[in-house]
Amino acid sequence: FIQLMQDCWLRDPRKRPKFPEILQRLAVIKNEGLPRIELGFHNTKLYRKKTLVYAFACKDVVVVYKPWGTGEGKKGDWVLVGPGDDAYTCDAAIFEKTYARVTDQDHPHLYRKTGKIFALQMERDFLMQTLEGMEHGSKGDWIAQNPVNHEQWPIASKTFKEMYELAPYQTLVDPVEVAKPDITPQDTELPATKTRSISEFDGEEERDIADDNDAKTEALYG
Repeated sequence: FIQLMQDCWLRDPRKRPKFPEILQRLAVIKNEGLPRIELGFHNTKLYRKKTLVYAFACKDVVVVYKPWGTGEGKKGDWVLVGPGDDAYTCDAAIFEKTYARVTDQDHPHLYRKTGKIFALQMERDFLMQTLEGMEHGSKGDWIAQNPVNHEQWPIASKTFKEMYELAPYQTLVDPVEVAKPDITPQDTELPATKTRSISEFDGEEERDIADDNDAKTEALYG
C-alpha cells in the first residue's frame, strides 16, 4: 500500500501508474489484507492499566445514566467508578477474573484491572485491521494486542500515557506471593546435645580392651 502511494507521487508523471493499474493493485491489497505486526515478548513488553477504580457488589438492579443513554446492571453485578466519576457496571464473573483489590487499608473498595496487553509504539503513521474495521494511527501512537485472543487495536499516544504503565511482572500471570511463616527464636534453637570430652572416650576404650582381655583369659584357663 505504501509502495502504491509512493508510485503515485513519483516526480516523473510518465512513471506513475495508470488508473486501471491502481485499481488492480488495490484489489490485490484488499484480497491479501494489510500486513500485521504480531506482538509478543520478541518485540515488545507487557503493560497494564494504571488507573484505579472504586468498586462494590450491588444486591439490586442498578441504572447508570450516560451522555449517550442509560446502562442497566443486574442483581449481583459490580458498580465501578473510575476517573472523572465515570460509573459503569460489570458482570460479577467477569469482575472476579479481571480485577484485583489494591492492598490499601484506607480504601478497601479500591481495585485495579489485572489484564495485561502487549503494546508497541509506532515510528510512523499506520493503518490496521481491527474487529470494528480499518483504523488509522499516527506516528507515536501505540498498537495494542490482547495476548489471549490476539485482538489488536490502536491507542492514541496521550491516552496510552494516561492509562497504561509497564507491568512489574513480565509474565502473563503474576506470581502468587506466599506469606513467609513467622520464625521465632525458639523455633531456630536446636535441641541440646550431650557433649563428651576426649578423656571420656579414652577411658571407655581402655575399659573395652580390659573387658576383652578378661574374656580371652577366662576362655583359655576357665
